[in-house]
Amino acid sequence: MGKVYVEPKVASASEGSAPSGGRSLFVLIIEDHPDGRESLSTLLNLYGHHVEVAVDGVEGVEKALQLQPDVALVDIGRPRLDGYDVARQLRHALGTKIRLRACTAYNQPEDQAKALEAGFDGLMVKPLDLDRLIAWLEQIAAS
Repeated sequence: MGKVYVEPKVASASEGSAPSGGRSLFVLIIEDHPDGRESLSTLLNLYGHHVEVAVDGVEGVEKALQLQPDVALVDIGRPRLDGYDVARQLRHALGTKIRLRACTAYNQPEDQAKALEAGFDGLMVKPLDLDRLIAWLEQIAAS
């Protein structure tokens, strides 16, 4: 997720306790930028989700295999192991047990195609649209 700043939204009491989709998700954020990683983690916690973080692709794959989160938000430009290789490894090991979303500043049709080919369920453009992210997580939680 690189140099991302997600504008904090004041959470209501209902947002802080449980997502409106009804169940909390276990979300893994794989992001090397400390501010983006921590602000997104804090916001998702406010929305009632359990969050773990990894600072690079290698740590992200290890944590995902060990903890088996519901969702992984993966920055494409990873040190040591890029986001595409993270997706390939997680898809191979976990199949559809995990939802994968690529996070990148690039949003050309070829970027979308490359993300899908690597095994991502979709791509979110940075800076991340918090409302869109929360809506996607709520959709997963409701299913």
